[in-house]
Amino acid sequence: VSYVSIVITLLYFAFTGHCAFRTFYISRQLNEAVTVSQMLRDTPAPTFVLSGDRVSLGNTPLPDCALSSLIGELVHLGQSGLQMDHGFERSQLLEAYSQQLRGGQDIGWFVADTMIKLGLLGTGIGFVILLNAVTSVTDLDIASMKEVLVTMSGGMGVKLFTTIAGLISAILLSLQYQLLDRGADDLVALMTKVIEVQVAPVIRMKGSAA
Repeated sequence: VSYVSIVITLLYFAFTGHCAFRTFYISRQLNEAVTVSQMLRDTPAPTFVLSGDRVSLGNTPLPDCALSSLIGELVHLGQSGLQMDHGFERSQLLEAYSQQLRGGQDIGWFVADTMIKLGLLGTGIGFVILLNAVTSVTDLDIASMKEVLVTMSGGMGVKLFTTIAGLISAILLSLQYQLLDRGADDLVALMTKVIEVQVAPVIRMKGSAA
């Protein structure tokens, strides 16, 4: 009657698709970051070469991913010759990339919260239908009471179905985005480890030699 359950269901499937897209993106970034880490580990004396927006490890281009982009930013920072706190700049860049990788999930959490509110809205609409059925009674005969009970049942149905739809959709969508957030946290942790352990010492050494 209120179409609220339909709206909740459409939102659920739409943002399940959005979550799947973000999951594919984070998974690809995580796999590429592992590849970059392995390339650095297999290179005895790594040297970073900037070519436009791309960074190479010697003559081998690094995979096009967030970690490679971050390494390129740090190499450019190290080659700039400016007197600055590279540790602080590195942490600032890491924080910026971390927010960028996690930011795509914020709308999913907002929609999951909105689904609960839509369920409560449907509950309110059901109560209104139910009360309208009671207040519209003028004659207490059997026919009118039957009509009132049918209308009240419809109001109760709206109230219960929208509440159930909102809660179930919100729980399932929150679970998906929770798993996605954990993947993003793993990616940020790996990027931080690669930068601090494998990349920063190389850039620091090259800067000292220069």
